[in-house]
Amino acid sequence: MPALVEPVPTRYSTGMRRVFFALFILAAAYSFSSTWTSTPTVQVESASLGGLSSLSVRCEIRGASVWLDHQVRGSVPLDLTGLTPGSHLLILRADGYYDAVITLSLAADTKTTVNAALQLRTGFLDIRVDPPSAAVIIDGESWSPGIIELPIGQQTVTVMAFGYQEQSFSVYIPERLFAFITAALTTAPFEVSDFSLSRDRFNPRNAGLKGLAQASFSVTAAGNAELRVVSPEGLTIHQAELGPFDDWDQSYDWHGRGDDGAPVPDGSYTLELTVKPAAGVEYYKESYAYSETLIVDSTLVVMPSGTYGALNGSVHAPEPFAPAADGFRIESLLYAWGLVDDADATGGGGALSASLSLDAGIDAGLGLEFAGPESAAARLGLRLSAPDYGPLGLAVLADGRISDALAGNPAWARLGAALGLGSPFFNIVAMPHFGAYWEGGLSAKAGLGAALTVSGYYLGASLSGSALTEALSGGFVLGWPIKTALEFRFAPPRLPLSFRVVAGLDWSPEPSAWMAGIAISGGF
Repeated sequence: MPALVEPVPTRYSTGMRRVFFALFILAAAYSFSSTWTSTPTVQVESASLGGLSSLSVRCEIRGASVWLDHQVRGSVPLDLTGLTPGSHLLILRADGYYDAVITLSLAADTKTTVNAALQLRTGFLDIRVDPPSAAVIIDGESWSPGIIELPIGQQTVTVMAFGYQEQSFSVYIPERLFAFITAALTTAPFEVSDFSLSRDRFNPRNAGLKGLAQASFSVTAAGNAELRVVSPEGLTIHQAELGPFDDWDQSYDWHGRGDDGAPVPDGSYTLELTVKPAAGVEYYKESYAYSETLIVDSTLVVMPSGTYGALNGSVHAPEPFAPAADGFRIESLLYAWGLVDDADATGGGGALSASLSLDAGIDAGLGLEFAGPESAAARLGLRLSAPDYGPLGLAVLADGRISDALAGNPAWARLGAALGLGSPFFNIVAMPHFGAYWEGGLSAKAGLGAALTVSGYYLGASLSGSALTEALSGGFVLGWPIKTALEFRFAPPRLPLSFRVVAGLDWSPEPSAWMAGIAISGGF
């Protein structure tokens, strides 16, 4: 009796499947010609053109050349007039893109607007990597190994995986064809580098990033670390285990608190870090040890702040004291406004500002304000602070607003002095100022801004106001409106964000105006 033989099913390897997939993509690519028929957006409107036609050509690729009836006419955006009605051939060309070919039929006394898109000229990279988990980096973008569609031309390809040495390749991507790369990464020996602290002095009671110190370092392979914080008396008050590592970049935040969760006393502390490779990992050194000094200083008080123009402060007055620490802050504000006795007279606007503070006593800011498409302005500010003397703060300030200087949207350049009294937790500030104002004409005016602020590390509130004279050429006459604002501030612990809610009232014999808004800011 013959032996029974079990049929063996046909199996295709992964490599064979990739070949079939590549051939499919290649065939699909060849189904396109070097030109392609674009499906543009076409708008036609009637116009009195003496029996002729006009054509406006737009494209997302700026500078693309425009050919009409096989003659180059310019580059987008392009407006053509005096065209003969009838059929026309429009072609858009740009380096690295396929030509867009559009057949148009222009009617007499019409204006036609064409918005067209161009298709990128591409080829394919088939890259195979060991290990398969590696990342393929091309022009700053990360891909998984496999078949990748790319713009034609020379490309730099970097292959990297944690625990392995990265490799880079230069490869030419042919149009509608394949380039191939096979990469086998070699394991990387364990190394540690780039140890640093985000700051060497901080107050653990502060909100945001000003209330912690971050230790950062880089590793090349799997490992572990032990971190200790040692008190001035030589006692370990905090320790942590880090790892096992599965990425290059490592960090740990110490919030200035002991293992009991309470802020540690002021003083000089030592942060010690010991980093070791995992078992079985090749290494150059058995361990890496780092030690840095950290100063905990409760006098370094950073409160949640608002914005005065483009500088830190309240709505109508700047901060009264010198900056406690270096910092950078960006804020975005959205608000609504209206007239008190006219419910139909309402609107909205917003502001965006960026400010830089240095503990040397310098603040600088730049901002944009907008209240609709026809009302916008830029804000500039610079504040120089004297060293704080007990409860007293003194600063000089230059403040500018750049606008169209029409009614309701003034421009100005002014100088002022900020006089503060109190502490970061409770203070008052007054800022007399003098400036040149443009609003339909040039005039000199004087003014006064003031604020009362109460704050903790996470929550704060401020009441501020300002008044401005009429043109001083007519004498010292108080102008309207008198502006007031109330704001509440919140800075969450351990986050680089803060929030502000503001409500304002501009008092005037004419209809008084109100505003209400919310702002979010981020900084470090």
